[in-house]
Amino acid sequence: MCDRGRDPEVLDALLRALDVLCDLGAVVVEFQMPALDDMLRDFPNLSYVETALVHESTFPARQDEYSPAWRAQLEAGAQGSGPVQPRAELGRRRFSAELASTRTSRGAPTLAQRVASRVAARRLL
Repeated sequence: MCDRGRDPEVLDALLRALDVLCDLGAVVVEFQMPALDDMLRDFPNLSYVETALVHESTFPARQDEYSPAWRAQLEAGAQGSGPVQPRAELGRRRFSAELASTRTSRGAPTLAQRVASRVAARRLL
């Protein structure tokens, strides 16, 4: 597992969670994670626009009820993003497809499916 640039406490918590999942029956399968750089670069813009859409019934009509930081995010999203929004959405879709292909190429259930099945089975006992 790559631990370069990671907070040791976060890495330790992740490894403990991994141990719990394995105890519940999860099988660890190594795979190549798709690159995150483009998606992470564009994510704030995508998030701002989506957040503004969700809050359009209350913002800006009730903007005084929002914190300054939240208001700034909603204002950024409401101003539109030009080509950034479609580029960010395409990046998110490409990343999702690449990640899905790493799971389906093995023909195995996802980790979440395995853990959910194991937890359900234990509840029946």
